[in-house]
Amino acid sequence: MVLAQEGLSTIDVLIVPFLEMTEHDWDHVLDVNLKGSCFCAQSVAKAMSRPSGWDQSSTRMESIINIASGAALRGSPRGVHYVSSKAASCC
Repeated sequence: MVLAQEGLSTIDVLIVPFLEMTEHDWDHVLDVNLKGSCFCAQSVAKAMSRPSGWDQSSTRMESIINIASGAALRGSPRGVHYVSSKAASCC
């Protein structure tokens, strides 16, 4: 973008149709979908951590499973921020 403004190049195509999206919109969706799942998992992992004196013969297994959305695999002209956040959370 800066190159075009300085006359060094031109922009012929912009394929990502999110002209109405603000930085606040982007930050909000990524905060909810990425930070939210990360810090929820972190909090649960701390609660799951084994206390001292834990009986190692216990067969109990604990898991944290993050479920993303199929949106991560397909585009959406009005949800670029949502699709990006879901793709990031499943990798």
